[in-house]
Amino acid sequence: MFNNACVQILQKMDKSELKALKTFISQRGAQKKQENSLFNYLYKCYPEFKEKDLDQAKIISLFKGNTWSNPAKRISSIVNNLVRIIEDFLVEQAIKKNWAEYEFLLAFEYSRLGLPELLDRKIENYKEAPEKLTLKEDVEDEDLEINKLDSEKKKDFGRGSIDVWYHLNLYRMYHLRYYSRDTIKTASGESNLALSLEQLELANLAAKLRIALEMASLKMINGKAGLYPF
Repeated sequence: MFNNACVQILQKMDKSELKALKTFISQRGAQKKQENSLFNYLYKCYPEFKEKDLDQAKIISLFKGNTWSNPAKRISSIVNNLVRIIEDFLVEQAIKKNWAEYEFLLAFEYSRLGLPELLDRKIENYKEAPEKLTLKEDVEDEDLEINKLDSEKKKDFGRGSIDVWYHLNLYRMYHLRYYSRDTIKTASGESNLALSLEQLELANLAAKLRIALEMASLKMINGKAGLYPF
């Protein structure tokens, strides 16, 4: 139990993340009472998670009055369910922090539902977002959903540097548009497929440039090489 993925994840969380997770899990309390009980116990064990507190017999004793024929197997199932809930929480938090990924996932759903007009609008708004965000801090545009950007993201967009996730998701959106309309199947040539491939290659290049720049910067900081040659 001590080396279980559930404990490993919780050990790496700070107190604020753990509190947010506690709220997230409590909202599912009616459906996941046993998982909620286990988490509340682990919450009290944070941050030490001593091995004696995570002994299987002690965990089983948390669920008094159980009539399980195989307690060890049942506890394993509860732990696995709790891990999945924690993973859902981590994904939700990641999406909240990553505006570009949020926009792409929304575009993906428009593509899946066969809503080309909404997909086009989402792509155009996404393309214009960095430029509009640098105009002024109090800009308001509901279509851009700027309220999902924190101040740090606004600053990053204004620096003129390559934002890997922004560029990657922009090209993924283009790819969605071509496939969602079946243009590859109906087009007389292969221009749409070629364009989609070109855009994916550009996204890959943008990511490589960012990584190369960071590597060169680290070398300069560590005195191993100057930035100029790069």
